[in-house]
Formats: sequence, structure tokens, C-alpha cells
Amino acid sequence: MVKTVTTYGLPTKVVYCKKCVISNQRPNSTVEFKSTGKIKKTTIGFGKDGVCDACRFAEYKVTKIDWEKREKELIALCNKYRRMDLIIFCSPRMVLSIDY
Repeated sequence: MVKTVTTYGLPTKVVYCKKCVISNQRPNSTVEFKSTGKIKKTTIGFGKDGVCDACRFAEYKVTKIDWEKREKELIALCNKYRRMDLIIFCSPRMVLSIDY
């Protein structure tokens, strides 16, 4: 039997997400200059059902967040602080200001 050698502190057993097939070999954000091969890395989490945290959050964004309500709140906030001598184009996807 061949012994598997892991590097960069990643887990020995490779696990894939059942929705997006991302593996547990992708580490979370870390301070790279402090990183060594001997420090165990934190990787993407998986639930008992085999679905990764990224897929869970993507599902949460689609099913639980009221995007229309958030857009109205953002527009109200922009309107509250809008200056008359400054044109601000404000939408949930883009904020652009033009100073005249």
C-alpha cells in the first residue's frame, strides 16, 4: 500500500461538494507569508450532507434575502445623502459619482 503524502497542510482525504464539485483541497484565505507546509490549513467546510459552505451561502442568498427590499433601502440611503451639486448614479450594482 502506498502512503499518501500531503503538502501545504491540506487534508489527506479529498472530499468533493455534491453540488459544485469543489474539493476540500482549496484552503480558506490565509496570511501566506506566515504559511509553512507544517501548519494545518483551514479549508472549505462541508455539511453532513456533503454540500460545501459556498453552496449553502449561495442558496441562502437566493432563498432568504429580499433583494428588492435591499435595493429600496439603498436608494433611500443614497437619496438621504445626495448633494444637489453632485450627480450620483446609484444602483445595487453600480455607484458612480460625477463632480461638476
